[in-house]
Amino acid sequence: IVIHDPTAWSIILNFVHDKIKSLPEVEDSLCTHLEASFGFPQWKKAFNAVLGAKGDMSTAITAVTKLQKNALAKSRNIPVPALVALSKLKHVESELMQAVDTLHDQKHICGTRPILKDLLNSIAEME
Repeated sequence: IVIHDPTAWSIILNFVHDKIKSLPEVEDSLCTHLEASFGFPQWKKAFNAVLGAKGDMSTAITAVTKLQKNALAKSRNIPVPALVALSKLKHVESELMQAVDTLHDQKHICGTRPILKDLLNSIAEME
C-alpha cells in the first residue's frame, strides 16, 4: 500500500529532479516519511527507472511518472478499511510498546528493552 502514497512519489520525483542527490538520501527521506512501512523492494522499480535513465532526466521522469500513475490508479481500488489500517497499526504499536515498558519495569524482560523492529524481526525469524 505504501507505493500508493503521493508524498512518497514526490520524494522519488525530487530524486529525479536532482533535489535529492543520492540513493541513500532518497531512501532516508522515504524512511522518514513512511517510517516502518518503507521497504526497498516496494520501490525497486522506481529506483531502477531513475538509475536506469543514466542521467537522462526526461527518460527518468517519463518512467517514474508512468509507475506513479499506475500505483495511484490502483490505490483507488483499495477498500477503505485498508487505508485506515495505518492509524490502527500506530495505535497497536503504541499499546505494544507500553506493554513492553511495563514488562521491563517489572523485570519480566531482562537486559535492554527491545524496540519494535527487534520484536517484529524475532517473529519473522521464527516463521
